[in-house]
Amino acid sequence: MTGGGKPVRLDGVFIMFSELAPDGRTVVAVEFDELKPGRLTLLDARTGRPLRKVSMRGLPPGDRIDGTGIWLNRDEVTVVAGSRELVAYALDVTTGRTRRLASYGNERRSLTLPRVSWAFR
Repeated sequence: MTGGGKPVRLDGVFIMFSELAPDGRTVVAVEFDELKPGRLTLLDARTGRPLRKVSMRGLPPGDRIDGTGIWLNRDEVTVVAGSRELVAYALDVTTGRTRRLASYGNERRSLTLPRVSWAFR
């Protein structure tokens, strides 16, 4: 991972990186093995070390993460998830709580959202 400094190596298989948080040092990513349960990992972008894991609360049963996106503020990052329909959520990384931002129906293959990192199923 690089971002204006020297390259950083990550331990683990991470996918779907968010943009850099407003703090200038944190990104959210999904550890590939944890794709289904709705759990994300906060990473230090300078060292590559995991800071902590956040489980998304408030997702309907069976929903899984499809992508991460921009930070809305210092505590909330955009996460796209769903099973039957695709929904954008604001995830509070301090509490794990989610709030619904928008619903995009079930047109997964033709949907493009700017600045969102996707996992294709």
